[in-house]
This record gives sequence, C-alpha cells and structure tokens, in this order.
Amino acid sequence: MKTILSLLFSCAAMSAGETVYVYSAHKTDKPPKLDGVLDDECWKSADVASNFVRVHAVGLARNQSSFRVLYDDENFYVALDFQEADMTKVRATLVERDSAIWTDDSYEIYFDPGHSHMDAFRISSNLKNARGDVMIRRTLAGNQYDAGWGVGTGWRSYSSRYDKGFCFEIVVPFHDLGLVIKEGDLLGFQVERISATGDFVSVWSPKGNYEHIQYLGHLYIGRKISQESHDLFDLLAQRHGPNLRLVHPGGVLDWDGKTAKAVELLPLIRQEADSLTKLFSQTEEALKTLADGNKLKKGCSDQLEKLRKDLADVTTPLAAQSVPQAEQTLASARIPIIRDALDTLYWQIREQLLFQQLANQAARR
Repeated sequence: MKTILSLLFSCAAMSAGETVYVYSAHKTDKPPKLDGVLDDECWKSADVASNFVRVHAVGLARNQSSFRVLYDDENFYVALDFQEADMTKVRATLVERDSAIWTDDSYEIYFDPGHSHMDAFRISSNLKNARGDVMIRRTLAGNQYDAGWGVGTGWRSYSSRYDKGFCFEIVVPFHDLGLVIKEGDLLGFQVERISATGDFVSVWSPKGNYEHIQYLGHLYIGRKISQESHDLFDLLAQRHGPNLRLVHPGGVLDWDGKTAKAVELLPLIRQEADSLTKLFSQTEEALKTLADGNKLKKGCSDQLEKLRKDLADVTTPLAAQSVPQAEQTLASARIPIIRDALDTLYWQIREQLLFQQLANQAARR
C-alpha cells in the first residue's frame, strides 16, 4: 500500500498531463466499395494513423500498421493496412463466427460509444472474413465478456492481400453500437493487430486493450483537430483531467485547461528521462539497504533491471541527431508508464524497509 508521500509523488507526476490519442473521422458523401482493396477515392481524404507499438514490450512494432476512419449518415467505415515482411507466415484458417480468431493474423477494433471508460464493443476478423464480437464491461470483480451481444448485427469485414501486407475494409452501422452520431461527438476507440508470428500484438493507443478498456484511444467525429479545438479538450478533460497531451495524426498538442500549444517533444522527453535516472538511483539505494533475507528483494531487483532496460530501449533512439516523430511520440507515451511502475516499486521497497525497521526495534526490546 502506498504512503501519503507516494500518492503526492504520483499526483505531481500526473500534473504534467496524461497522454491521450485521438483520431478525427471525416464525413464522406461517397462511401467506399467494400472489397478490402483501399483504392477508393474517399480514403485519400482520410487522415492516416500509424506508428503502432508492441503490447507488453517497448518500441514500435516491426511490421507496421495503419488505419483510416470515415463515416456517413448510417455507418462507420474503417480501413486497415497491415504491412508484413513475410506473407508466407500469415495465418488464416478460421471461418466460424465467434471462433478463436485471435489465433490467426487478425484485427480487433474497440468502440466505447459513451466514452464511459466502463463499456466497450470489440469486433474482430481475419483474412477469411470470420467475424467475432463481444461486449466488455468493467466491474469491481474484473472485466465481464458478453459474446451474445453480436448476434444478428450488421457489421461486415472484407479483406485483400498484396505482396508486402494485407488490408481490411470494415463497415459498422451506428445501430450496432446503439449510436446516433453528430459532429463533435467523442467515442473511445482502439485498433489492435494480432500477428500469428512476430510482434504478436500491436496497438495504436499504447495502453488500451481487452484488459484495459479504460485506456482506449479516441474517435472524434467530423471536426479537424487544432489548437482551437476547445470543445474536444473539454470533453477529454471530463475523463482525463484538465492537463492533457493530445497525440493525433497531425502532431502533438499540450492543453493546460485553457489554451493549447503545439509541442516540441524531444527536449521534454530528455528532461523527463533525466529525472527518471535520479529516481532509479533512489530506488537502487533503497534496495541495497533491504535485508538479503527479504523474500521480495530478488523480485524487486529483477523488476528494477527490467525497467532500466525498458528506459534504455525507449531513450537510445533519442540520442540520434535526427529523431523521427514516431519515436518521439512513442517515448512521450512510454516514459510515464515506466515512471509509474518505478514509483510503485520504490514505495514497495520503502514499505519493506519500514517493516524491517519495526522488526529490528521489536527484537531489541
């Protein structure tokens, strides 16, 4: 259990602003022909979101993915483009509805229609166009999954292959999600790629998946994202607090509760990495004073080394003279995750030191 000092430390770190991912969906008067081939004129007007990151690992996915989203009066349209270095390894075997689609090369798309962070609809498909869908609800006892939600729904998936990858076109009627869409709405949203080989799982918004639907990215309906998007920042602040860092296909914006400004990430990332180095030193010193007989010492030591490696994996690319925007964005999302884990570890060690001190005092009496 964290002490009051720990909670204050966490709050101080949080004040720098939570990083949220947002995609702006444009309206189209001419929807795509649904054949899995992304050659329709309408897709050219849609923003492209990419830079997928690996789940349970650090870094960009080796085989990259991208998506686009459009909508009309009745449906969402999603285009997925999954790059693949070796198409001979792509797995596509299942055809039954609601089968174990995740064992094939496939996608999962999450919608949180009310931006509640409590409920999400997940749809999935593979290159055989098998469909799976489930409703996920967060409860105090953990997530609950209702696979019966999707029976009879109207969403469809279409796929195609090319020499260095494969694509999907998906149509999702609003009524499948219980939605009436209007410009300016905000939904929870995430695209996840599952690979039968290689990275296994990669995502657009770094923390959101079936275990953590509260960390999905966001789908913003019908409006461009800019420094003047005060209505969007107000919607985000309702769930994420007043200070935000917004990542979107066009760049990065910081919001302080009143104004937004474009961010040059690299100096901020390097400053944050330097502060983490100091916290690593404090944690290491605390660990040294923990008795060798403590059952948790070995586990804490292993976790500290893992976090140190994670930080090195994130920051090493930042030492280059020219750092791609994708690497900067990734680091800005990953470093707070490492800080949270390191902060928790530090206070776990301090708690053990307190128990150790109390035991020593009792032994001397």
